[in-house]
Amino acid sequence: MARPSKFDRDEAIQTAMREIWREGYEASSVKHLSEVLGITRSSFYNAFKSREDLFREAVGAYLALMPPAPTLNSDAAVLPRLTDFVREVCRFNAQHGWRGCLIANTIAECCPAEEGPAAEMSKMACESARSYRALLDRAKKNGEIPANANTHILALALQNLIMGLGVFAKALKCEDKLWELARTTLSGLGLYADWSKEPTQHEKHNVRKKLKRR
Repeated sequence: MARPSKFDRDEAIQTAMREIWREGYEASSVKHLSEVLGITRSSFYNAFKSREDLFREAVGAYLALMPPAPTLNSDAAVLPRLTDFVREVCRFNAQHGWRGCLIANTIAECCPAEEGPAAEMSKMACESARSYRALLDRAKKNGEIPANANTHILALALQNLIMGLGVFAKALKCEDKLWELARTTLSGLGLYADWSKEPTQHEKHNVRKKLKRR
């Protein structure tokens, strides 16, 4: 008699993350996830305790995929790092955009809610905005943005941009266009650094056209 294959919990979390990301939290019932993972409901509860606990681990797996946000653990200028971060977010969303942003999806699907996954995702989004504010306060101290800049509102606008890119990428699946949109928004907020690691494909195409005209 063949022995059953060993249950790989880490791989199961990755599988659950992709399923919830694609189908949404409400559609990803214990029954559905158990079937996707190829385990019984009893095994599901033994492995993950609850759907909510698995969701938290799935969100952790999702965040590990995303480009890391700039931190205060660097003396480098803030705006160039923010610009590069948003650029990488555009690239990430162009690759995975048909599924949107897992966090934004959950907030849109389940809010308003006082507790549970949607409330936790709302709290996470607010914590992210606070992190952006700390960065922008550093940028203000560095003289990168005006001394009278409202870093609270700017941080909320930046968080809105990041989450909005994840949502809009469902319709606009082009990295270059997402970046042009993001760059315009950053410029309007006074947060764009005219510097990045590499040009977009659209920018490369424009350079080639200019060279041909010479």
